Amino acid sequence: CDWSSDVCSSDLRIRLISMAGNNGYFGWWSDANNTNPFVTFYAYYADFRASQQLRIQLPANHGQPLLELYAKSVNDLTLVQRALVLSWLQEMGLPVKTQIEGLMMQLASNAAFNQFDKDNLTIDASLAFDAKKTALSQAFASVLTHNIATKAGLPWLQGLDYDAAVIYLQNHAQNVMVKGLLFLVQRLPSSITSNTSI
Repeated sequence: CDWSSDVCSSDLRIRLISMAGNNGYFGWWSDANNTNPFVTFYAYYADFRASQQLRIQLPANHGQPLLELYAKSVNDLTLVQRALVLSWLQEMGLPVKTQIEGLMMQLASNAAFNQFDKDNLTIDASLAFDAKKTALSQAFASVLTHNIATKAGLPWLQGLDYDAAVIYLQNHAQNVMVKGLLFLVQRLPSSITSNTSI
């Protein structure tokens, strides 16, 4: 299946919609009784991208359930997941300034990087599904949040050291997700070449 083709995008969108459970929420392996907010957000984002490929105009209120879900599930998401979700919702054109401000305040209230668990991730380990609060997850969430806050025209909180977070990520740039984020914010070390994006 050519992911860039309209036929493939249409098929994938139909399959995605058919996997939705109660209230349009998604769970692991289509388990309607075990919904997962992060999986639900990603499913809606995937639908958004497929709709773009198919040039389908989604209803104006298409994203409203996602804002409501975020409010309900914010405490069930890790900081990395919150940053990823808000980046998706922002790309979808939803108003997320207030939510980004809340995430920045949460990040600012956390301890310094060196007070978190030491990081021992493999190259392909996913920070999105790691529930541990580590220095790397704090740095990743901080850098991604800085990126979406800048796009939203929000001032960065003084208590958050963006440059220190970037440097920490650069020291762990062998991880695929970290490398993708550094590429996105144009801070990938010159010694590393990549065409990876998150």
